[in-house]
Amino acid sequence: MTSLRILTLKANNFTGNLPLLSNLTSLHFLDFSHNSFVGSIPQSYGNLMGMININMNGRAIMFPYDTFAKNRLGIKIIVFTKGLELPYGSILSSLVFIDLSANNLSGQIPKEIVNLAELQNLNLSSNNLLGAIPSDIGLMQKLESLDLSRNELIGLIPLSLSTLNFLEILNLSHNNLFGKIPYVNHLITFNNPSSYVGNLNLCGAPIEKNCTSDEPPSNAHNQEDEDDNDSQSTWFYIGLMPGFVVGFWIVWGILLFKKEWRRIYFICLDHMYDMIYVKIVVTISKIKRALAVMNSK
Repeated sequence: MTSLRILTLKANNFTGNLPLLSNLTSLHFLDFSHNSFVGSIPQSYGNLMGMININMNGRAIMFPYDTFAKNRLGIKIIVFTKGLELPYGSILSSLVFIDLSANNLSGQIPKEIVNLAELQNLNLSSNNLLGAIPSDIGLMQKLESLDLSRNELIGLIPLSLSTLNFLEILNLSHNNLFGKIPYVNHLITFNNPSSYVGNLNLCGAPIEKNCTSDEPPSNAHNQEDEDDNDSQSTWFYIGLMPGFVVGFWIVWGILLFKKEWRRIYFICLDHMYDMIYVKIVVTISKIKRALAVMNSK
């Protein structure tokens, strides 16, 4: 089986985890789409030598055209690539392809997948994949079609994605990606918002949503200020109550246990009472005199 180059089990009722395939060193076409596979994508898929196309000495591995390449039996396989379903015959011998779409796969996209430098088509759509798009995806320089749509991917779109100069099809729709789209380099050619639709927190060209996260609207500032003021007022009163209780008992504790302080305290109260009483009496007398003068006129 080590010489197996093309493995397609598309649209069956296979269940369970994906096979490891670590011994299929010549494999360059893999289609497990439209099944019921579960679990995560094995890390070993990033070590498929038929898609890395480099031997231990760093020289390219050459595959001779065999009977399959000549397609003597006239076999054709329907392949979904670049957004189209196309029949492929002898050209399969040169197509480097992975399609794991429409399964129940979960977990993260293994970072080892970026080792597949010869990969031309990668379709992982319609699964339950989590985590971020590998930041080094720009290493896959031969990639022509990338479909990661309809998963649960999060995070920023890697800037290295903009360096894939052969990329013709890009679909990142219906995920949970966020932040500004790196609309530079080759990604400028993808000016159709459909590549990004369904990611509510993406912003910038080519979609119509402007990136305003760095500078929130003024009403947001006002709301934040009001919330801050309310929060500060709440904490002020919360802190005031225990402070009042502690202060109250400190004063009364001193008066209870310090006889001299208690005597001074009551003397001060008497003086304060006398002062207030005198001021009230004087004020009332002034008012009466003023009223008497007004009545006499």
